[in-house]
Amino acid sequence: MSSEALPRTRGIPRPSLAGRLFIACPARRPTVQNYPVRASERANLNPQALERILRTHFDSATIEGEAVSATYGAIERLTARAQGRELGVELRMNPKVPDDVARETIARYNRFLEEATGYSAKERAKRLRKSATAGD
Repeated sequence: MSSEALPRTRGIPRPSLAGRLFIACPARRPTVQNYPVRASERANLNPQALERILRTHFDSATIEGEAVSATYGAIERLTARAQGRELGVELRMNPKVPDDVARETIARYNRFLEEATGYSAKERAKRLRKSATAGD
């Protein structure tokens, strides 16, 4: 079967490999999440404060304009920045790390978010659920 005989996707024919369809997988994109920040913690939204908090939890951080970046364990790249009254976090994870590294990374990430936003993991989840159902 020629690739011209295969169904088209967005005008591009799909090539065939040994009789199987090959569907290109898009590149992994970082996940972006906005977290609400308590009014008493909004001073943490400036780059210098975010850098201090990231250094506390991930040992290193770099300021890049209005954003602050860090890496640690399963986190390939974490970029945090103020987005109005919210904390915008862009996160790219490596799923191929040992379980103990993943657990430690998640624990540190949750502690970072709690210090930066003033909300615990349980409170953040509740607020995100509430905002998701309000948008529907």
